[in-house]
Amino acid sequence: MKTTIFSFCICFVIQQVCAAPTYLSSTGHSYEPIAILHPFGEGYTWYEVRDLAATSTYLGVQGHLATITSAEENQFVANLCDALGHDTFYWLGGYQPEGTPEPNDGWQWVTGESWTYANWKAGEPNDAGTFGVEDHVGIVGSSDQGLLGQWNDMYAGVNPDRNWSSYVIEYPVPEPATFSLFALGGIGLIWQKKARLKAQL
Repeated sequence: MKTTIFSFCICFVIQQVCAAPTYLSSTGHSYEPIAILHPFGEGYTWYEVRDLAATSTYLGVQGHLATITSAEENQFVANLCDALGHDTFYWLGGYQPEGTPEPNDGWQWVTGESWTYANWKAGEPNDAGTFGVEDHVGIVGSSDQGLLGQWNDMYAGVNPDRNWSSYVIEYPVPEPATFSLFALGGIGLIWQKKARLKAQL
């Protein structure tokens, strides 16, 4: 009797899930969570998502990894991530420069803003990484953990035991309606100027 052996191959690919940028009136900025889904040991480093955020644009304005400076902003960003429903941790734009005393000192934002707020989980930051120093900030973006919005210091590279590559982009732009009014106002001023010039000729 002949036996036939079938071989099955499951291919995993990196997938991206995102939501439209959402406006927060207290900051005047919009925020876009990006969930990166991939097998363990693959994906993006913090440095790669930092560069991806910096090359993203919304309403013609360049983005950056989110920088959180208040409890309201923190909760807003955490809720956006939770609503997306695709990952546990999302990278933020916080980091410790190389050579900074660990684990508490020297935290900075990619934009150079003052470090005036933090929402660390209990016992964090602790620099307790197995694969390298934990000198970059991730926010818990899933309410399943009961820790939504709390921060962890995390290893910036690709962790073979975890698949964390998701991140949040912040765009320093007003909500679309306000932006449109500014644009229309600018166009109106240009037309008024042209009309005055024609009247003078």
